[in-house]
Amino acid sequence: MKIFVEGSNLFRRRTGIGQYTKGLLVELARFDSNNQYTVINIGKQQKDIPNDLPSQPLWSYKTISYLSSGILKGLLIATGLRWPCIDSFLSEKPDIFLFPSFLRWPLKSSPKSITFFYDLSYIACPQYVTTRTRLYLSRLMPRSLALSDHIITISQYAKQQLLEYYKVDPAKVSIISPAVEHELFCQIPASDTLPIISKYGLSPSYILYVGTLEPRKNIVGLLNAYAQLPAPIQQQHPLVLAGGKGWHDAAIYQRLKELAHLPIIRLGYVPDEELPALYNNAALFVYPSFYEGFGIPPLEAMACGVPVITSNSTSLPEVVGDAAILIDPQDNQQLAAAMLNVLSDNVLADQLKSRGLLQAQKFNWQQSAQQLMALFAI
Repeated sequence: MKIFVEGSNLFRRRTGIGQYTKGLLVELARFDSNNQYTVINIGKQQKDIPNDLPSQPLWSYKTISYLSSGILKGLLIATGLRWPCIDSFLSEKPDIFLFPSFLRWPLKSSPKSITFFYDLSYIACPQYVTTRTRLYLSRLMPRSLALSDHIITISQYAKQQLLEYYKVDPAKVSIISPAVEHELFCQIPASDTLPIISKYGLSPSYILYVGTLEPRKNIVGLLNAYAQLPAPIQQQHPLVLAGGKGWHDAAIYQRLKELAHLPIIRLGYVPDEELPALYNNAALFVYPSFYEGFGIPPLEAMACGVPVITSNSTSLPEVVGDAAILIDPQDNQQLAAAMLNVLSDNVLADQLKSRGLLQAQKFNWQQSAQQLMALFAI
């Protein structure tokens, strides 16, 4: 079969959706030697193919030179996802078209279409989503879901929200969870991590957060909780924020400015290949997000043997099981107490490490990719 993938999210700085898409495609390339794959980038200009994407003979890449992302989204909102037809720009017609970024684009031909749905944040908590994204998804999702032959979502929580809000036929929805790239995210000898740690001017035993700096991730809450820790704990365990700049982040940077006297280190966006070294040298990983359709960073931290504290809401308890300390993301004092507890109790920290390693093993890309491939034959 000819399988096309709308893979624009793979060609820019990747966050959750891009990482998930990459993980599935890399694993498909490892064991699928029959189907042909074409990954499509929609953009104003040709972009280099990232070197971490499959390069086998059955894989090819194509750029559809079109309008800027902003103008294109505006047109799609205005037309209700009825224009333009993406396959009008393709010389071949696929048997299956995968749409990993929420929206099933209009098509002139009629291949089987599989669309990925991640969360309902634009409805459930619109204050954490940009106005453009909220309008874009709210306007276009109903038609996108109706046009899709099958829908993939990433957690039981996300599926439940999808079924409740959009009244989609449950038989039309499958859960394929994100996973951990275990060859990359694993326990590493300290000596092998030194080049990366030295690059960022870090010393081991810090508190780590990985993710975009945006309101939904509760960065201000994390900063406020860290500010409550005793000064000796702060000096021993600086707070390291590894993540790119998000939207609506004035409050985050204002709070960082107010806490400039504390050992808080901002690294900015960190490439995938450098993250394992950061995880391995952390004393604690904290992810107090308000809302997640899944949440990959806690699993990556667990796979590297790091104790994890995360939120007790949305999908996160489903992801971490009994291997993390769960806190109310609205309660900064509870978060601070949990951080202090883990950092002060080696027995507890070791228990969380052991449980985390086992929990992370439950999520692997081979299993997820095989689940996706099984849908091709339906």
